[in-house]
Amino acid sequence: MILEIIILQLLIIVIPVHIYTLFFENKKIGSSPYLFGVINGLTALLAMSFPFSAFNMVWDLRYTPLAIALLYEGPISGLIVFLVILLKRTITGGDGLVIAYICLIFSVILPLYLHKNYWNISKLNRVKRALIVGIWAAIVQLCITYSHFLLNEYSNQTKINSLLFVVAYGSVQILGIAVSATLHERMIEKQIMQKEMTKTVKLNTMGELAASIAHEIRNPLTVVKGFLQLMKQQKKGANQQYLTLVLSELDRAEVIISDYLNFAKPQLRKIEKIELGDFTSGIITLIQSLAVTKGVVLADHIEENPSVVTDKDRLKQAIVNFIKNAIEATPQGGTVSVSLRQINDYVYIEISDTGKGMTQEQLSRMGTVFYTTKEKGTGLGTAVSIRIIETMNGKVNYESKLNTGTKVTIQLPVLHGNEAEGNGT
Repeated sequence: MILEIIILQLLIIVIPVHIYTLFFENKKIGSSPYLFGVINGLTALLAMSFPFSAFNMVWDLRYTPLAIALLYEGPISGLIVFLVILLKRTITGGDGLVIAYICLIFSVILPLYLHKNYWNISKLNRVKRALIVGIWAAIVQLCITYSHFLLNEYSNQTKINSLLFVVAYGSVQILGIAVSATLHERMIEKQIMQKEMTKTVKLNTMGELAASIAHEIRNPLTVVKGFLQLMKQQKKGANQQYLTLVLSELDRAEVIISDYLNFAKPQLRKIEKIELGDFTSGIITLIQSLAVTKGVVLADHIEENPSVVTDKDRLKQAIVNFIKNAIEATPQGGTVSVSLRQINDYVYIEISDTGKGMTQEQLSRMGTVFYTTKEKGTGLGTAVSIRIIETMNGKVNYESKLNTGTKVTIQLPVLHGNEAEGNGT
């Protein structure tokens, strides 16, 4: 009988994943912490409605949806599940009510703490954290429940049996959290893959079109430029200034075409190990003169020096573009700050400015070809820079508040010591 209920409990705790997959996948409401909390709260309620009894106490897997809600969506979702469990357990009552309260409170502490930086670590490490939470909940219940048996008049055999039972129950709970976390990770991975596939198809289509157009335009431009250079060398007179102007515009057209080609098919040429702290400091020194010219303070907060393996020139192109954009968006007397920090498997370069900021509509269009917040420009520079970082298995994230400023965060995978040895660097 108990085995059947345990199997039922394990089936109940995977309900949230199936609900999300069936009804809320690729929908905006699916990302709501309130919805996540309600679904997991109902799951906890359902688990508590089919408990099994042992040693005058009720047992179920209510802590699994609580842990998942806290880890994956944070305090708001966790609070909803916490209140559902608290209310249901209070209504149920019984001799073990105080023990249930104590277990509930202590079980919340660790997942709430581990939620910090939860999305900055790898999938495997997230599942490991979920397992740690499961072990923590089992230990809490073991200590508090066994203390109850020790403080009351129970036979030694009963105490031993209760200890073995709580250990077995804790193992089931750890298994439940591991299964639930793994299924959530697969669901998240599937959603990310779908978004990336859609984005890749669009970019490839646009890239093929851009490359085709760029090649077709570049050929006649090269011929025109060649003849104009010959005319400039041979003809001296009033038209000389016009020839110079035409040649400069042709150069500008070639730069735009090169940007199109880089956007269409970004390639990493020379892959090498880079000490990112020193590398970023060098870029800041290089671009400091532009900041001085614009009357902007360019500050850096770089204390770490993690290693990455990538194309140095391409990375420099991207970082320079992001910093230049920040400087150009900042009014005279404003500040642009560049910071670098490593969190677990990733390094983050943050470029913040005190410029005019952007609206949500502007923010959603950042990185789109032909979209720019500048009076002059094509938006290609930003689009190319984002594509370069993505080619390096990195990510670019924009945060902005109107009349306050913008922050660009570049995320890149870190090269660890053993990987460096494997790469021969």
